[in-house]
This record gives sequence, structure tokens and C-alpha cells, in this order.
Amino acid sequence: MQYQYSAEVNRKSYPRRNDDLVWRDIAGEVVIADRSNGTIRVLNNTASVFWTLSDGSRNISEIVSSICQNYEVSQEESTRDSLEFCQILAKEGLVSISDITF
Repeated sequence: MQYQYSAEVNRKSYPRRNDDLVWRDIAGEVVIADRSNGTIRVLNNTASVFWTLSDGSRNISEIVSSICQNYEVSQEESTRDSLEFCQILAKEGLVSISDITF
């Protein structure tokens, strides 16, 4: 599967993690290893929830709802941050984006 940046990320987009990445949840923070370029990324708790739920079966609105249920954050702020974070993940090839479930 090819992972490419998509400028069309919106609340109805379905993000899916790149299967070529190795990742683990360690004490509520996700550590992502990209063996293709040797980079390691560590996500904070909220970003870790987004990452974990980005399996292609939930759209961004559904992920935002989960984040809002678990953290004291408004729907508006969570949506804005999640859309921005998803754009970054897509641009870096860490997720693919679809307008339908994977």
C-alpha cells in the first residue's frame, strides 16, 4: 500500500496507520519506529489516542469524540488539533487517508 499526503483531510476522513511502521504503547505514550529511515517518534497521551484509533475503521469525527470523552478538551479544539495532526502524519507518510473506511 502506498502512503501519500492528501490535502483533503477533513472530519469525515478515515486515517490508517502505515503498516510498515513498528510502534508500541509504553505507559500511555506511543513510540513509533520507522525502519526505512531510522527515525523514532514519541507521541504524547492525546496524540497516542489519535494514533491508536487510526486503524482505518473510524473517521476523524469518531476519533475526536473518543478524545473528548477521555480528556478535558472541547470538541472544537480537539477537531482543530486532530485535523492538523492528521495532516502532519499524512504528509510524513505515517498514515494514509481515505474518504471511506479501509
